[in-house]
Amino acid sequence: MIDVDTPLPATVPPSLGDVRCLTGECVQWDAAEARLLWTDIEARCLHAWSPASGARQSWPMPALLASFALSVAPGRLLLGLERSLASFDLVTGRVQELLALPLEPGLRVNDGRCDRDGNFVFGLKNEHDATPRSQFWRYTAEGALQPLALPPVAIANSLCFSRDGTRLYFADSLQNRMHCAAYNAASGHVSGVRPFGPHFGRGVEPDGAVVDAEDGVWCALWGGGAVARIDPRGWLTDLHTLPVSQAACPGFGGAALDTLYISSASAGLDDSARTNQPLAGAMFALRVPGLRGLADGRFGGAL
Repeated sequence: MIDVDTPLPATVPPSLGDVRCLTGECVQWDAAEARLLWTDIEARCLHAWSPASGARQSWPMPALLASFALSVAPGRLLLGLERSLASFDLVTGRVQELLALPLEPGLRVNDGRCDRDGNFVFGLKNEHDATPRSQFWRYTAEGALQPLALPPVAIANSLCFSRDGTRLYFADSLQNRMHCAAYNAASGHVSGVRPFGPHFGRGVEPDGAVVDAEDGVWCALWGGGAVARIDPRGWLTDLHTLPVSQAACPGFGGAALDTLYISSASAGLDDSARTNQPLAGAMFALRVPGLRGLADGRFGGAL
């Protein structure tokens, strides 16, 4: 691991004290309802939590839900299910398939996020082995599916976009570092792929990532038990440790987007690790002085 540490306490909100996810991912703030949304992939469940009241709600999913996006249409989500894209009605709980994806056997949808123009960009995971044969796709606001000219990966993660939308960040988790590329939201053209930030070390995998208001990238470190911030130049500026090894995905929440929520995972831990990490799978909240986030991009198409 890298030798930077600015330890601030990440706490579990009391009203989420009993929540433990197998793999908590895709942490997003629904400003209209003042609530946090996230998925537990293996549990096939979408969760919602309102910090003000402590109220929680969950919806079962028909398949693994790896990622999703808020929509410009109130009360609707775009779902990145195992092998398809679907719309979801947060009021009725109805899931409606939009598109079956042309995926090879052993591949499934993994991380995904909307760009600043309302297109959903997502990557895949190779569940059979560590061969980098998964590609990245873009589902446009007009309903077209486009492959992106990014290198194949084994586990697509860390998808997020710079403040102005002209840079795309991503990772193959098994390479233990992030990458970035120039990105054109109008065409989906990507270019100039290069490494971004430090190599996190053997066994430390970049997972979910999000961009703050100063254009810094916050990345959860699976196997590293921390969340790291990398500035636009690629320099590591913050490393906040968590009491769990499998940090999964950060996301900004609260009315001022001044709380960094970080999901985690218990999947894959042996009995000894579970005993030593009683908070594995919990949702954490971190407050860093002066830190503010950006609103998540919303899918701009019809759902």
